[in-house]
Amino acid sequence: KYSAIILDEAHERNLNTDVLLGMLSRTIVMRREAHEKGQGIHPLKLVIMSATLRVEDFTANTALFPRPPPVVCVAARQHPVTVHFSKRTELHDYLGETFKKVCKI
Repeated sequence: KYSAIILDEAHERNLNTDVLLGMLSRTIVMRREAHEKGQGIHPLKLVIMSATLRVEDFTANTALFPRPPPVVCVAARQHPVTVHFSKRTELHDYLGETFKKVCKI
């Protein structure tokens, strides 16, 4: 059903994302083989994104990807971030108070 899956913030590794990545890496191989055999299944593309990821953890791991996947590096820059705190927040409606604060910003 899907032809591409994006896994963002891949540097925030935990058991769930590691299991997902392991399953997807095997699914990629199976779908590519089925596509090459003409079974009407499209290959699956996996996009792993992160600003701080150690790329070698993925490209050098032949158990995860038998063929090293292509790597795209995008130049980035940090933007200034301003934190806005509320002096007080109504305890019963965090979402509503958040909306009001965002509208003021």
